[in-house]
Amino acid sequence: MNDELAELTSQYVGKVISRPKAFRLLGVAAAGILFVTSAFGQGDCRDGYETQSCPMTEKAATASIRPVFAPTGWKTVALDHITFEMPDYRKEAAFYVALMGWKLRSDDGRQAVLDMGDWGSAIFKESPERRSVVVTNFLLRHSAVERPGSRVRTAEARTKSGY
Repeated sequence: MNDELAELTSQYVGKVISRPKAFRLLGVAAAGILFVTSAFGQGDCRDGYETQSCPMTEKAATASIRPVFAPTGWKTVALDHITFEMPDYRKEAAFYVALMGWKLRSDDGRQAVLDMGDWGSAIFKESPERRSVVVTNFLLRHSAVERPGSRVRTAEARTKSGY
């Protein structure tokens, strides 16, 4: 991000620039600032609790998260698949093949399906109207602990975003 910002600023120092280019420059700068502040925001309590950078008490900072409901006995056993949508699905799929070693199972010209080892798949769908990558769907596989009188042994939970 900083290299892109330096390149943009060196191109326009001392020159008149158009409004769209100025907004692009400001956008890159803002994104860089957000990245830096969030990256350095981690570990604010490293110098101790109840300090200026970490105003909460140790008890509050390390407290357990209160369960929303009683445990179900289910255990997540696999990620069946995750679906992404983006403008250039081939470029994105190639990135994950190179980075993570995922294997291409199929490419029909509109989407690519990649196998993530033997435990799940990633689906990369072309969506020209999108400006960035969006996760639109994922499916987790669960196993249920057998309980007396229960006929359900496995279950699936599907989440679909509204984006």
